[in-house]
Amino acid sequence: MPFHIGQIIQEEVERQRLTQKEVGALINRNEKTVPDIYDRATMSIDLLVNISAALKKDFLKFFYEEEPLKSLRRDEITKLNNRIQRLTEKTQNLNEKLDLAMMTIDAYKKAAMMKEILERLVPPDVYTATMNEVEKNYKQETAIPEQEEDKKQDDSAD
Repeated sequence: MPFHIGQIIQEEVERQRLTQKEVGALINRNEKTVPDIYDRATMSIDLLVNISAALKKDFLKFFYEEEPLKSLRRDEITKLNNRIQRLTEKTQNLNEKLDLAMMTIDAYKKAAMMKEILERLVPPDVYTATMNEVEKNYKQETAIPEQEEDKKQDDSAD
């Protein structure tokens, strides 16, 4: 391990200008054991987490800068970034669908308003005949010609 965690902790304690007694109180240890911590090249995760919390500094990050944790963390970050990308794309897709749905709702509202206005202004028999003609034209415009329909059925049989 190319770093000495005890020395890194000692440097942080000195930077914060804490005494051994203050450090001992922060980590619930006797002040006489503090120099022993500074001498350790390694230590338990529990102690390191406790010291990190007490000094408000992440001492675990030093371990993530070394292999094998460095590669594991990089892989995890890559997976998370990929997931973020997929969720972003899904969100964009859903927003597009929502926009389309809102436009459809607006169109239906306008059509309903227009229908109501026409029903009030146009005599009922003229209105009914006109609407029947509109529906007939719509069906003709949207219908698939018989030749294309036959071809589609032939293609699906293959």
